[in-house]
Amino acid sequence: MITRNGTGVCVHLVAVIEENVIRRNTFDGVAVSRGADGMLIAGNRVSRNGEFGIFVNSSTTRILRNTANANGRSGIYVFDQYGTFFPYWLEGIVADRSGDYGIAYDHCIPDGAFGVDAGDNAAKHDGMAAQCLNIACAFNRGLAQP
Repeated sequence: MITRNGTGVCVHLVAVIEENVIRRNTFDGVAVSRGADGMLIAGNRVSRNGEFGIFVNSSTTRILRNTANANGRSGIYVFDQYGTFFPYWLEGIVADRSGDYGIAYDHCIPDGAFGVDAGDNAAKHDGMAAQCLNIACAFNRGLAQP
């Protein structure tokens, strides 16, 4: 369990973050810096962090089967400034009760072609009415436990 730090996990190089409970950190639960391409963030429960549950900044990342609940801003927020040749992959995410979006893929690429919404993503009771940004989200099947 990773809990009660400034940022739970801060990544600058390629890493795998898998099967963790990451909660109650002052800022982000997981923060991935620009250029850490090839990341895998899978099977984590990320909740009650002050900012984002998982924040990815211009680093192509696979985000699979994570639960991100009750975070101060968005449950999962991916920002893509450059549009590299390697896509982001978002699949099987459940994101409930965060302050902004449950799941957001924000990009500066006109057609957004470098984000892959692989499906099975769900969100509800997040601060933004749309629940998700540039990602298709089903209304969550039930609140996952933080």
